[in-house]
Amino acid sequence: MVKRSKLDIQQERQETIIAAQNDYFGNITKGEAIEVFKVLSVLAQFPGAKPPEPLTDHDVVWSSTLRVGDPINKQMFSVQVTYKGLIFFLSANGDRGLQLPDSSFISLDNWDFHAIRIMNSALKS
Repeated sequence: MVKRSKLDIQQERQETIIAAQNDYFGNITKGEAIEVFKVLSVLAQFPGAKPPEPLTDHDVVWSSTLRVGDPINKQMFSVQVTYKGLIFFLSANGDRGLQLPDSSFISLDNWDFHAIRIMNSALKS
């Protein structure tokens, strides 16, 4: 029986955590998600604009919040894009959500909570 060092065990645990989080978040990092939402926040102000990197060649969908009878200056837009297989959605009121590979939705604000939950689950198995 080969005895594993503490470093080997620590490295295996880290690899397990990373693999579980990559699977859960569809190989998207929190930093990438933040960058996508930065671009969406600009695009929300310019409906129909061609998206810059990292969203070049991705279909962006704008939806207006304008209702019948509202003055045109009250119009705001929600923006949605599919990036690396995940649906990113920025609502007109600033909520940032994304649909994960398992079809569940999370808020970007809850990313760390989900990452910790996935880490704990991966370490238990």
